[in-house]
Amino acid sequence: MGAPLNDLRSGASYRPMAEINVTPMVDVMLVLLIIFMVTMPMLVTGVAVNLPEARMAKPLDPKDPITVTINREGRVLIGTDEVPRDELAGRLKAQIGNDAGRVVRLRGDQETAFGHVVSVLDDLSAHGLTRVAIVTEPRSPTRRLPDAASAAPGQP
Repeated sequence: MGAPLNDLRSGASYRPMAEINVTPMVDVMLVLLIIFMVTMPMLVTGVAVNLPEARMAKPLDPKDPITVTINREGRVLIGTDEVPRDELAGRLKAQIGNDAGRVVRLRGDQETAFGHVVSVLDDLSAHGLTRVAIVTEPRSPTRRLPDAASAAPGQP
């Protein structure tokens, strides 16, 4: 970066300093870190739903998923696009095309009425879409579901 000042008239050689200035590299790395921190949350796609937990859940097929979401209010979405219920099966068939082994992932908010989920499953089955996986969260080992006796006191 700098050199010691020598008397140039006396013919003394001038020697550069052998130190590396790392400040520009640190500046660039910090800028990249901030860019990644800002853009990473934007890369997560989907609609936020509170999934129920399941103990025996298995990993899904690694193909590009077709995700159907039923939110708390009972609205149906394919990916992030809201779809009328009567158009759901047609749009799914168009996305699946000739790939008969493709699985539709169904995500239902745990606050959604069970009837909404069953109704969507019934619609899909009626249109020949029988490869449906219900997406859940893995159950934490410390959390337990309530027993049937404690869930409904007064019931035999």
